[in-house]
Amino acid sequence: MKKRIDNFLLGILWLLAAVLATSFWFNIRFGFDLFSGAHWSYLAQLQATNNSVNVSFYISLAIATLITLLGLYIIIRPRFRKINFASATNTSNQTKDKENTDINEEKTLQSTPTSSYSDIRPPKLNLPKQTIQHIPVIHDSTPKTLPIEPSYTTQKDDIIDIFKRYGYTIKKTPNISGIKTVLFAIAPNEVVWMGAENISTLEMKQAVTELNKLFVDSLEDLTININAFIFKPSDTTDNNDDIFIFNSISELADFIKSNPADPTPTDKDELETFNAFSEYINVVIDFINRG
Repeated sequence: MKKRIDNFLLGILWLLAAVLATSFWFNIRFGFDLFSGAHWSYLAQLQATNNSVNVSFYISLAIATLITLLGLYIIIRPRFRKINFASATNTSNQTKDKENTDINEEKTLQSTPTSSYSDIRPPKLNLPKQTIQHIPVIHDSTPKTLPIEPSYTTQKDDIIDIFKRYGYTIKKTPNISGIKTVLFAIAPNEVVWMGAENISTLEMKQAVTELNKLFVDSLEDLTININAFIFKPSDTTDNNDDIFIFNSISELADFIKSNPADPTPTDKDELETFNAFSEYINVVIDFINRG
């Protein structure tokens, strides 16, 4: 809605500027006042009595009308977003080629000058012989109860339920920079939330950097706000307040409750924009998972 209001105000401003410029031109060129009813009545009489009117008058009127309409079109024309994964694909391919080159160089250094590639074998390990000792097995008839710890899936489901409860749209969880995310969600106004568990803040920063680079390379003229969090991080020395840290489900729930997603747009144009953004995120996730 805000974008439509901005375009409406720009359109009015352009019409006022075009009308004033046209009026100024007709005044100095033909002595004709666009805002004078008497001048228009006189022009009508000339046309009705077949009196000649300067052709440049009509040409100027046509050019002014064309320029005004063209300016309005430029202001209100729809702008389609272009998705281009070519640069991101090239970057990924270059990274893979570099890794393959490093592996081949390492293999070349390990090989001897007289041996061929097919003759390379891993070195044998000289391990001391171990004597197998038969230890009697003592059976304990007392049943033992192992402590039950919350599983990875249970915590992931709880995190997803929290974001669903406060209006976020849940997406498939991609693996970014080798990090398995437990949550990937979006909200209106191009907001993205991604979360992981039991990793360091440095690893999450690397994942955010890679995701942001993919957004910049594939989508023009749009800024996507990426919010990242870690549930029970393994290391927080590199946080610098860029990554949200949560050590319990209740702590995460309280934070998201105070920062819910914006409501899904009801305006037709804004809803189409959000649906297009959601589809774009699906394409990005599929692209990451294929890589």
